[in-house]
Amino acid sequence: MRRSMQTAALYLFLLSGFPSGAQVNKTEEAGKIGLISETGLISETGQADETGQVSKTGQSGETGQSGETGQAGKTGQAGKTGQAGETGQAGKTGQAGKTYGQVDKIISRLHDPNDKKVLVTAHRGDWRNAPENSLLAFRFAIEMGVDIVELDLNRTKDGVIVIMHDETIDRTTDGKGRPSDYTLEEIRKFHLKNGLGRVTVNTIPTLEEVMLLAKGKIMVNLDKSYNYYNEAYQVLKATGTLRQAIFKTDAPYPAVRSRYPAILDSIVFMPVVYLDRPGAREIIDEYQRQIKPVAFELIFQQDTSSVLKNSGFINRNGSKIWINSLWASLNAGHDDDLAVDKENIKDSWDWLIAHGATILQTDRPLLLLKYLKRMKLHD
Repeated sequence: MRRSMQTAALYLFLLSGFPSGAQVNKTEEAGKIGLISETGLISETGQADETGQVSKTGQSGETGQSGETGQAGKTGQAGKTGQAGETGQAGKTGQAGKTYGQVDKIISRLHDPNDKKVLVTAHRGDWRNAPENSLLAFRFAIEMGVDIVELDLNRTKDGVIVIMHDETIDRTTDGKGRPSDYTLEEIRKFHLKNGLGRVTVNTIPTLEEVMLLAKGKIMVNLDKSYNYYNEAYQVLKATGTLRQAIFKTDAPYPAVRSRYPAILDSIVFMPVVYLDRPGAREIIDEYQRQIKPVAFELIFQQDTSSVLKNSGFINRNGSKIWINSLWASLNAGHDDDLAVDKENIKDSWDWLIAHGATILQTDRPLLLLKYLKRMKLHD
């Protein structure tokens, strides 16, 4: 009980505001960092605990895509449908009067390497209040106000791209086996578990369903997608959401160019770089010479990389810096837990921002958003 009271007090403290001493170091000095692996995010269980439960107030309909007309005009201005038009401008969504048209602003900010506002990415959606990688988790994240949701791709036996982090469905559903063991119709019979391991009514979504939900609202980061670029590309084209998805891989430029020559120049692309590995700077330099990626996702267990100490060259050459605040193993201990559980913002979120990060992927999206807004680093 005492632990629960302490947790509740900390949570209220974080939502009410941080001490005035928790100032962001606004130096533009960044660091030379490396690329993150597509498998580097799967060692943790991702199960929610009793801390960090966020309020579900203000939540409304299932997708916010219902409306009076059901169709958006070709100007990209939707009617009362919530469906985005061709420019991604959404109209009234039916979600308690809320409107969505922010994707254009997010995209503009994503493609501006000199913009110092921080974009927030919700790791597997709002998994503390809904099953990870579920439509509900993504909807909650959208309503929370994040800029990007991260998800993981897999494929069914009949070739449909679905959202599933693990190689099997054992941990996250009431089923067993690989997604490729089942057709889409078969895999729909299983139900996702929440962070406490309880089976819910939620089922495994398809990439198409997620992109229709996100259309006109937020960006989507496609993790574990390297084997499915072509299939994902077709889904994005069909749903009119190509510009809203970020493709990623830790493969070097020549390998990506060789494998996906037809689409590489048409997608929003972000290499993942491991800064602790030899040649990290050379990998970054080659990518920026060849295609100027929208961003680099940097992963590091040591914070001594020369890239981190002098990261400004990444921005000057046209790319943003993405760092994961999720787990200590991805950021040399400058993580969410340090910020929230130990109340040390200076050595966690502030430190990452001071070293060039203008995109943070987090397991504490609501608290991070609250902090960034107080520091005027998020709209």
